[in-house]
Amino acid sequence: MGQAKIRPHLNLTTSLMIQNVTVFEHNGAETLLRAKRLAVTIDLLGLIRGRGVMPTEVQIDRPELLLRRLDDGRWNVMVLAEAVRQHVRPTPRVTPIQLPRIVLVAGELRFGARQVTHINLELEPKPAPLLFEVLALAGATHRTRCRLSGHCVHGEQYGQPRS
Repeated sequence: MGQAKIRPHLNLTTSLMIQNVTVFEHNGAETLLRAKRLAVTIDLLGLIRGRGVMPTEVQIDRPELLLRRLDDGRWNVMVLAEAVRQHVRPTPRVTPIQLPRIVLVAGELRFGARQVTHINLELEPKPAPLLFEVLALAGATHRTRCRLSGHCVHGEQYGQPRS
């Protein structure tokens, strides 16, 4: 992991920035994720009021996700997720959360010889019944470009007309 900086702001938020982030597969043999910079903005007022540390924005610059199938047929990212889940203790109380704004800039996804490049993604949290407003742009091999925009709606609202 690279250099980390914490910057407090006058609006009672603080930013944690980490340069050159690397996440390894569960067994530590191969790189799973690299990012040039990870920046997380945290609401200090929420922390002071006892709501815990909840980010208001997460920005990841130049992330590279390197997916591969392991010898047993499972994907490397799923093995890591299973290992993390085993170490997380369930909490007895349900705490409502405010989802943060999530921004990915100039990302890349690789799986085998295939890759999706120039991934730019913005997920903007919205009030119920919407979850996020989405804007995504990406390029794939052979100079293909994709654009996706829309809304992510809570499951009970899916497919129902808006009133």
